[in-house]
Amino acid sequence: MLLTIPVVLHLSTLSAYYLSSVKATDNLSIPDAWQKTSNMSRDTRGELVYDAAATLAQNVNPLSGTTTEFKSDIQELAGFFAVLALQDYYSADNTSWHTEGVDTLKLYIQNNGLYGPGLTESHVYADVIYWGLVAFYSYRSYREGTLLDLAKEAYNVTYQGFITPDIATQGSGATRNVSFAPSTPGCGKGRSSAGGVFSYAGIPNDTEISIWSTGPFMTLSAYLFEETNDTHYQQAAQLSVDFLTTFMWNGSVVADKFYPTTCNTSFKPLVLNQAWFIEGLSVWANVTKNDTLVSFLGDVIANVTTFPGWTSSPGGVLNPANLDSDAMYQDNPGLLVRSLTEVYMRTPGTELSRYIEAYLTVQFNALSHRQLLGPNASFYSQTWVNPGASSFDVRGSIAAVDALNAGYALAPTTSRHRPTNKSAKIRTVIGAVIGGVCAAIIALLAALVFRRHRQLKHTSAEGDTNSTENVNPFLSHPTYRQTTKSSEERALEMLPTSQSMSQHASIGDERALATQALGADDEMAELPTLVRRLNNLLSRGRQPMEPPPSYEQ
Repeated sequence: MLLTIPVVLHLSTLSAYYLSSVKATDNLSIPDAWQKTSNMSRDTRGELVYDAAATLAQNVNPLSGTTTEFKSDIQELAGFFAVLALQDYYSADNTSWHTEGVDTLKLYIQNNGLYGPGLTESHVYADVIYWGLVAFYSYRSYREGTLLDLAKEAYNVTYQGFITPDIATQGSGATRNVSFAPSTPGCGKGRSSAGGVFSYAGIPNDTEISIWSTGPFMTLSAYLFEETNDTHYQQAAQLSVDFLTTFMWNGSVVADKFYPTTCNTSFKPLVLNQAWFIEGLSVWANVTKNDTLVSFLGDVIANVTTFPGWTSSPGGVLNPANLDSDAMYQDNPGLLVRSLTEVYMRTPGTELSRYIEAYLTVQFNALSHRQLLGPNASFYSQTWVNPGASSFDVRGSIAAVDALNAGYALAPTTSRHRPTNKSAKIRTVIGAVIGGVCAAIIALLAALVFRRHRQLKHTSAEGDTNSTENVNPFLSHPTYRQTTKSSEERALEMLPTSQSMSQHASIGDERALATQALGADDEMAELPTLVRRLNNLLSRGRQPMEPPPSYEQ
């Protein structure tokens, strides 16, 4: 059912609410105690974040079981796919984690469904909408249409628990079998619960509304409207923004739960609650170009990033208190970093973006100095005050990749390099060596052909001294393909990529050329030892991680 609430009216009402109810802090000054700068190059950051992501991928296999501490929690599974897809998005590289971000993600959901395994009573809308966001992240990185369809499917399932204006007025519906109309005098102060999303899909008599269902729903609605321009998503996103700012923002942070019959809130200071709120607000403020909403977003960020409940003093490092592994929705500092990175990328050159850059750099610096050496160098604990870990911690690893992703996104783009897998780098080096030596072979072949040509010419001249015809060894037209491209464009085309089909093709052509030349002329036996060794290398192919050949003295 499409909503019919005029969006312009909602924006003006929202603006009036902000101006009357929210005290703007205008306090985006960066604390002196923050370690807010980093001299680490973009390339080094790329190596660091790739190593962390590779360690995560090596220790987690969603399709066939995982490490003993990985319990297949939806938050963890969704986070695994999200951080890998986002790494490719920030680096503009759609190859490093394409398999995980497309094939593995689709196969997992195909096998387990959006709710995952478990009893119906345990189904929560947050699980479904998490998958929707992950599918959208992957779609944004890899532009696979089936991923966008998957995000829409998750949205539609969650929409069953969404409170429309009509449902809010009636106080019934949205899969609930009990009334949730306000029963307390003055409850809501004239504002309805429209825009909220119930927490539990499998418990129809539970009327709890939570930030961890409504926040991600608001965020995905905003993303889908931005991508599709479908007004259905537009209206849903606006209603959720209205609901959260009306009932769940207390002027400092976002509450955890809301009960529509009494208008009471359950306040539990969790970082992840703020993350969903900020990410959704940032997308929606950017889409609507609403200055008041942008100002409010800055107010929210200034409060959340200095809230003492999860901020170490005086350095500003995120340090949530609730990292209990048995909690249903344990805290996750990486989600806040992820949301702030989205804000940063949507507000370039502003005071807000400079503030966020400083804050994200603080978190990056906490993780960028390897705490351990050797094989455990890319292990991270759940606390960023002492981030090193002697064994793999899946939650710590996922959160760390979020923070390191942000650090890479902040780096100046003066370098052409992107974080990529190490095998691609090895292929690039080997390709360069082989290409160079093959050029030497071609030069030698050309010299041999030219020498024979001169001998034939000399013989012909001796056999017919009266001939006036001259042999011209040069062609009358260029043998190369002429192009109008600039030298810079040609140089960019020559930059190696992690999966270059042309590289594989050229190596195959070079092998064929070398083989034909060797069979055509016995004079190839006179080639030096280096060329013979190269021929052996080309004929048997490259082996992964093979050391270079030794050379004769």
